[in-house]
Amino acid sequence: MTYRVAMDIGGTFTDVVAYDETRGTFDAAKPPTTPGDLAEGVFSSLGRAVDDPADISFFVHGTTQGLNALLERKGARVLLLASAGLRDVYQIARGNRDRMFDLHYRKPVPLVDRHATAEAAGRFDSRGTVDRSGSGNLCAAHSGVGSRCAVCPGGPGRPHRRELPR
Repeated sequence: MTYRVAMDIGGTFTDVVAYDETRGTFDAAKPPTTPGDLAEGVFSSLGRAVDDPADISFFVHGTTQGLNALLERKGARVLLLASAGLRDVYQIARGNRDRMFDLHYRKPVPLVDRHATAEAAGRFDSRGTVDRSGSGNLCAAHSGVGSRCAVCPGGPGRPHRRELPR
């Protein structure tokens, strides 16, 4: 048997849906979230929906609780890693502006302050390879950081993502 599993850690429940690829059936579980140890709720959910976690061929995970902590600015300080030369792109925030001509529009406050943004050495060239001109420890100047978020433009699956500091 192989399973395709989707899970979400919510504020009240940890939801999991498992699709058994062999039988073509679905199973779901919704045990309470365990705020003291979120992993306990994750393993409890998996145990109710999947016979053996080693049989999972695909796993996607969302965490409403983690997103809420970020949006409410609770939890660990976050360090944002950006490609060299792109440190301010997040602060400039010129993405989708649906109220472009509204004179009263104010940009939302960024979730990560500029002083908690570091540049990763290297950029992509036109072939998608990483040019590593520059070096240094990305996290050395950012003590007290409990979490890191990496902004890696250029699409998923780039080999350099495995090299980001943990």
